[in-house]
Formats: sequence, C-alpha cells, structure tokens
Amino acid sequence: MGKLEILRPNLDWSRIWKETAALPTNIRETMFLFNQRLLPTRTRCHRLDPTKDEKCPICNQDPETDEHLMYQCPERLNVWSWLEGIMRQKGCRSSKEDLIRGHFGPVGNLRQTFTLLAAYLFTTWKARNNLRVPRQEEVESLWKTLRHPRSLFSP
Repeated sequence: MGKLEILRPNLDWSRIWKETAALPTNIRETMFLFNQRLLPTRTRCHRLDPTKDEKCPICNQDPETDEHLMYQCPERLNVWSWLEGIMRQKGCRSSKEDLIRGHFGPVGNLRQTFTLLAAYLFTTWKARNNLRVPRQEEVESLWKTLRHPRSLFSP
C-alpha cells in the first residue's frame, strides 16, 4: 500500500488505479509525475540549480510551482475556471488542492471525471513546455478522445 492510500483511506484506490491504467502511457506518466511532485517545474529545477530562473515562463510573475502551473497562474485562469465548473457540475466538492490531485469525493461518473482531469493535466503541461497557455478546446478534444479510446486507432 502506498503513502497516499494510507493518508487518504476514504478513497476508492482500486478504482482510481483502474482508471489510471486505462490511460495512454504518456498521460499516465504525466499524472504520476505531477502527483508525486516530480514534474520539472522551474521551482523544482531552481532547487537543483539556483542559477535557473524559477519564475513562471507564462506570466513571469510568480514562482512556477505545481499549484501555480495548474490553477494559480493568472494566464491559465480561464481554462482552470472552465475545468473547475465542469468538475463541480459532476458533483466534485473537493478543494482545488485535492481536486487537481484526483481526490474528487463522491462523483457520479468517476471515469469521465478522471479522464477530464487527465486531459487537463497533460494539456497544461504540454502547452507549458511550448511556452503557451492551453486552450479549453484542446482539453475538451483530448477528453473526448480519452473517453472513446477506439478513436485513438481509427483512420
């Protein structure tokens, strides 16, 4: 049993692991790195090499922490607000900190909710690496693809 399973015994871990296993490898790896606090954000890189700039490459205002990257950066607030609104419609009542780590509480359709979060995390990280802000349409498109995996292999 992992640390999170001990710290959050009220979560349905077998179901969470099952949902993770259904994701493509690159998305699963991004989620794993994010949840283990291992994504190479600028703050994390700055800790390893103090000569590296820790400011967010998008807003250039605050240090790029996991939280800033995913929901605090002012440049990403539109897409984050959209995601949070959808999550609330699906019944998620968790704090932002818990929601972004996949701790939704009781929601109607865990798979849809989980794949939406996966699409958001992956799209946000990918856009950040290209020095741009993710668009809602990108997240929606990936979410649709993840919900219907057969479309990954369709011509």
